[in-house]
Formats: sequence, structure tokens, C-alpha cells
Amino acid sequence: MLVNLVARQLGKWRTPDFFVTAACSFLVTFIALMLHWTGADIPPSIVVAGGILLLLPTGRLVSSVQDAINGFPVTAAGRFLSTILTFGAIVAGIAVAVVVGDLIGSVAIDVTQTFPEAYPLWGQAILIAVAVIAIGITEQTLLKLLLPTAAVGLVGYFVLWGASSLGFGDRLSPAISAVVIGLLARMVALRLGAPQLVVAVPAALILLPGLKIFRSMYVLTVQEADVLVGSGGMLNAGAIVLGVAAGIVLGDNLARPLTKGLASNERRRVRRR
Repeated sequence: MLVNLVARQLGKWRTPDFFVTAACSFLVTFIALMLHWTGADIPPSIVVAGGILLLLPTGRLVSSVQDAINGFPVTAAGRFLSTILTFGAIVAGIAVAVVVGDLIGSVAIDVTQTFPEAYPLWGQAILIAVAVIAIGITEQTLLKLLLPTAAVGLVGYFVLWGASSLGFGDRLSPAISAVVIGLLARMVALRLGAPQLVVAVPAALILLPGLKIFRSMYVLTVQEADVLVGSGGMLNAGAIVLGVAAGIVLGDNLARPLTKGLASNERRRVRRR
């Protein structure tokens, strides 16, 4: 909520999006580091991972991939450049916060720490549904779309869980889930009179590697001896994000034969993230 308020205030001051995103990313990371410094029993990596997910330009990235596939290279290039700048702003905000925290004596974070599953599958499913609804509210989704979006997100989560259990790996499993989300999102959204991305983006945010981004950026900024590990982690996170975007577009295209009879809302303007 604090980050959202800061972003709105900076928006009122007509601050460029790059600096708004960097400031929000800095705030999320710095708060997490300070909580860790004061001894709060909250893993900072989890706080940052959750905080930066809403900052990731998922909608723009999916749109750029969609334009590139559909033969609009100029529009795709513009959106992709905007996406890269936003992603760079997130990384810059994390880096500055980590450096500031290090300068004021913040306790070092063990980024290799893993977090075992704290809830059974049904408990995770409930939390996923609540999270998707909360994301939809943040994205100002129409009330009638919240529950259908949560349902699409739940199906995507179960597909992710199934693909991971079958050994498809950390990079392929989110992409497979994104295909299903993209397909269902088009069918649900068009039936309810909305663009596909309005449903797909909130439902797919659970697939994005916020934790990998933070861990990699922390290693690059603080543990300079492990720069190759940090760089590899950033490339891995980028591959997952692109895989999710491509999966949503593929799912959207696979659903087209099934939605021919529905009124298309594809050209309706979607609010930029």
C-alpha cells in the first residue's frame, strides 16, 4: 500500500515512469532490509519478491511479444524498449537500496536460504486465489472479472505444480502454465466483454521470478566475487519472464479458433502498467 501511495504521488508530480519504478523498487527493498536489521522474523527476500512483482511490466512485455509475432516489428520494438527500461529501473532500485543498506551497517542476507512449503496444496490454492484477486484490485480490474481471474490463476497454478512435479524444470514449467493461462484468459475475458490481458496479467503474475531477480541483484551488488553467479541468475530470471510472456501469447493464439463467435475486444485500450 505504501508503494502504491508513493507511486500515485510521484505520478501527480508527473515524474517519469522510470524514476517512479526505481523509487518504488528502492522503497520495497530498503524496508525489507530494515525489517531484517531490526530482527523482524520476516525473510527480506520474500518481502522484496512480493513487492516487485507488481512493478514488473508484464502487460507491456506480453504486448510486445504479441506484436512481434503478429508482424508489427516497430510497435513491438518500442514496447520492448519500454519494458527493458522498466526492468532496468527495478534492478537499479534494488541495487541502490542494497548499497545504502550496506553503508548504514545492515546485516548481510543469506540469499542461498531456501523456504520449504509452509502450507498444504489446498492452503496454497486458497492463498493464490486471494493473491490474484488482490492483484486484480490493484490493477483496477472490474468487479465482475475478479473471481474469473482468480479461477484462471488457480488453474495456472495447478498446471505449474503438475509440470514441476513431472520434472519440467524451473524455466519450462512457468511457460507451460502461461500457455494454459493465456488460453483460458482469452475465453473468459471475451465472454465477459474484456481484453485478454485484463485477465491474463493478474493471473500470470504468480509465475514471475521475483525472488530470483532479488537474489541475483543482491549477489551482483554486495558479493562482487560471485558476479558470474549473479549474472547467470539475472539471465535465468529474464528467460523465465520471456517464457511466460511467450506462453500467454501462444495460449491466446490457440484459443482463437474457440472464440470466433465471441465479440472481440482486442483493440480496446488496456491501461499501461
